[in-house]
Amino acid sequence: MVGVVVACSSSPQVLDSKVDGSSSDGPRSDGPRGDGPRSEGRSSDGPAPACGKGEWCWENPLPHGNTYHGVAAVGATLYAVGAAGSIVTFDGKTWRSMPSGTTSDLRAVWAFDPASALAVGEDGVVLRLSAGAWAPESVPPVQVDLLALWASGADDVVAVGEKGTVLRRDGTGWSVSKVSPERTLSAVWGESASSPLHAVGASSSLFTFDRATKTWTAQQLSVSSPYANGAVTGLPGGALFVAADDYSLWRWDPKAATWAKYLFADYVAAEAAVARSASEVYLAGGNALLRFDGFQVARIATVTVSGSLQALVGAGDTLYLAGASGAILRHKGGALDKLQPAGALTTQQLNKVWGRGPTDVYAVGDTGVILHHDGKGWTPQPSPVAAALRGLWGTTGLTVAVGSAATTGGGGTILHNAGSGWKAQPSPAKHDLHAVWGSGPSDIYAVGEDDTGGDTAPELLHFDGTAWSAVTPPAGALGPLRAVWGSGAGDVYAVGGALALHFDGTSWSKITITTTSEPLTSIWGRGPNDIYVGTAYGNLFRFGGSSWQPVPSTLSDVRQIYGDATTTYAVGRFGGIARNDGSAWVKVEGGTGNDLQGIWSSGSRLWVVGSGGAILTHEKP
Repeated sequence: MVGVVVACSSSPQVLDSKVDGSSSDGPRSDGPRGDGPRSEGRSSDGPAPACGKGEWCWENPLPHGNTYHGVAAVGATLYAVGAAGSIVTFDGKTWRSMPSGTTSDLRAVWAFDPASALAVGEDGVVLRLSAGAWAPESVPPVQVDLLALWASGADDVVAVGEKGTVLRRDGTGWSVSKVSPERTLSAVWGESASSPLHAVGASSSLFTFDRATKTWTAQQLSVSSPYANGAVTGLPGGALFVAADDYSLWRWDPKAATWAKYLFADYVAAEAAVARSASEVYLAGGNALLRFDGFQVARIATVTVSGSLQALVGAGDTLYLAGASGAILRHKGGALDKLQPAGALTTQQLNKVWGRGPTDVYAVGDTGVILHHDGKGWTPQPSPVAAALRGLWGTTGLTVAVGSAATTGGGGTILHNAGSGWKAQPSPAKHDLHAVWGSGPSDIYAVGEDDTGGDTAPELLHFDGTAWSAVTPPAGALGPLRAVWGSGAGDVYAVGGALALHFDGTSWSKITITTTSEPLTSIWGRGPNDIYVGTAYGNLFRFGGSSWQPVPSTLSDVRQIYGDATTTYAVGRFGGIARNDGSAWVKVEGGTGNDLQGIWSSGSRLWVVGSGGAILTHEKP
């Protein structure tokens, strides 16, 4: 099923992609798994469309916060591809999202001219742009992720990927082969239609394709430290540059027929490379743009957007960089100019979302970020701390946020908002706090952990309407607490790690939810006899009134559970969303690969938040 994701505003987007190739023959993009939903079929400078029933819509960043894995430039035209089938284009004036017809992550893109391009990605997907629309390309079946792409023309194309897979197109059509030994191939580059092809990847591998014999030969650049090679580029005449994950650059001198290795001045794993001359080779990765001047590799610019760079491509005298949180940047000899996203309120990770209704919703996250939605849009609110805020809950006249220590050596943060702004509260916590819940304004619990390591008593606090105080856990209760929830003042649960506690209105006691070793991460219920607990391994356990029973899930881990009278949702890593309408849990295509941390709903409206400042909303059908 193809998910529908749109942007709910007119701000531009950030692009992230990884590209290896020279500036003269178009870009290539590869990079890690993307994270973020799609914004389809709209210009970023037009009016914001409504979020229709059944759609998933971005509210921050805008037009969306997908990670881009590939970028291509032809003259003033850019294409960028990424997570959940995201594709955007820029014609020199306007950014526009393009429907891809897939929710698979797209990992690389190559543009032949402003109106013709190829994109490859997850599970062997290959798309072609023609007549203004993207459509599947007819290729031999490839059941692995394709990670990189290079071409000298429409009949000289090579894509590489997992398990040593090579997908090539020549004048006779497409064919599939494999390099030996099989290695995941992360980048590919060639000089021209008559020159050798070079692909790099795992275990310090470099493979060279001889066009005359149509064979690949292998070599290992480093035997003593076989780190993965992440990027390759070159120059006319045979010079090659290979970036490795041990923060180094290998240079092949064709005249001397020797390799030389140069260590970076920064601990930056380069994901992409572009060579203009022997003394002007650019590398991008982490938060840095690096340059090799023929003698050393040094940082020349620092990225201020959240997340790492994944792509780099050259067009004339301009470099375009892309990375996490939908970021696209431009370098033209000076500082980096941020092109996208133009309307991000934050790209810090958002950890929880909660509200009193659709016109009064809060989201909190790292570095003390607090956002509020009044039914029309999100606005930032002043925060008295820069600590990571991880828990959020409220009741009539009071909203509470909890998190990590605001000062070195301090205890967990507690913030109250009683209608006149957020104010830090005296906290008896000695360590970080992770979650908060209450039955009313004079009965609120906050839980956390001792981050110093070891089996120590968890943080367990209570607010009686006047002050916060520490609660003594039951004997033998050791380890962290990550979540708290109750059906009422006399039925409260707190879970985390291998520990589960229950309060019956009189005292706390240890309970057993599972005998497995999987850490407990989240809890929510719609009543005392209908409760779900999630784990770090993606499993769920349900209490139906008598015992806890395992329930199959579709997630790799569970970060939060929430629901209403009829439907339960769970969210987790890599954009994982699962829904249960009363029978079984099913996977939901939210159109994002961002790690999702929090979820909350009001009526038919649902919000999820996560990494890169992601805020998505969904109108249930």
